[in-house]
Amino acid sequence: MPARYRYRPSTPDLAASRERLLAVLDALPDAVIISDAEGCILRVNQPALALFGYAAGELLGQSFACLVPESWRSECLAGRDAWLAAAEQGVRSNVPARRRDGSEFIADLSLAVTAVRNQRLLVATLRDASQRLRNEAELVAAREAAEQASLAKTAFLASMSHELRTPLNAVIGFAELLALGQPEPVPLVHRDAVRYILSSGRHLLAVVNDVLDLARIESGKLALSPVCVQVRGIADEVLAMLQGEAQRRGIALRHSAYPELCAQADPARLRQLLLNLVSNAIKYNRDGGYVSLSCRVRGPWLRLSVTDTGMGIPQSRRAELFQPFKRLGREQSSIEGTGVGLVLCRQLIEAMGGRLNFESEEGVGSRFWIDLPLDKCAEDCVQRTAG
Repeated sequence: MPARYRYRPSTPDLAASRERLLAVLDALPDAVIISDAEGCILRVNQPALALFGYAAGELLGQSFACLVPESWRSECLAGRDAWLAAAEQGVRSNVPARRRDGSEFIADLSLAVTAVRNQRLLVATLRDASQRLRNEAELVAAREAAEQASLAKTAFLASMSHELRTPLNAVIGFAELLALGQPEPVPLVHRDAVRYILSSGRHLLAVVNDVLDLARIESGKLALSPVCVQVRGIADEVLAMLQGEAQRRGIALRHSAYPELCAQADPARLRQLLLNLVSNAIKYNRDGGYVSLSCRVRGPWLRLSVTDTGMGIPQSRRAELFQPFKRLGREQSSIEGTGVGLVLCRQLIEAMGGRLNFESEEGVGSRFWIDLPLDKCAEDCVQRTAG
């Protein structure tokens, strides 16, 4: 385009552009201070005046060093080149700042360099970081206090669990002797009472053991011994142990598993996991229903699934399922429990490098499954079966 046709803004246009730019700067939420390469302040916006307590025009022509504490001014001026270099890289940092009345605070500072008519300008964007730093310090203190409280709780639970187990074992031991008719047969009228003492003592001991295991896991003191475990043997043992409980409710126990499949797991803890899951499936089932225990390979995992025909878990309460001492509204029911078992199951399976999850439909039933790392012997078995 010929030069005579090019648009050249008039003086009023320049003035209007300048006013618009200043209006934009004043509308920003953060303080903006523009200085030359020597640190002489050329422009500040209204948030900057409010932040530092100056009136309009008071900062213009002054060194930016007037906005930092006196103890830091010489260092600030001496490091002017370093500030420019940092600005070229868009550095953000926390710096000490000083208001007009002498009060000091920590500012979040962001620096940038621009050029106008071949003049390098330093653009500083600031905001008061005092409240943020106080909030962060409070969060750190709260987290440390919570960690200390958690450690104290864990130590208390471990201590109390040990203290409770000793008398409980004595109660159970003497109840077993009475049930066996030693030192002499118990009169018929008292035999039911002895059975109640024995069953209640065993239940309470199981609860204490669960709480102790939780305390051990939280303190990192749970000892695990993962080995190659043949799952079928443990599954058969668990179903045999719970057969009587299921028969009393008319609940059928079904089992389908590959005989040779193995996983990496601690045998005692795997038995504990399956006992808990199958026992829950029986307890929260309907009379005459069924519980199915199945096993199959899923990639690098061996999946054990426990399916029941019980009442299911409401969608609104599923988030509570793995929270300690939550029983999803069944606290007042006749079903025994403390809400610790599933929490312990998840932590145990994760400690063994596995995972636990579930799916449920209210009024239809639930399926819980655990995935364990597939052992080499199981991989060989799968290959032989496929061949």
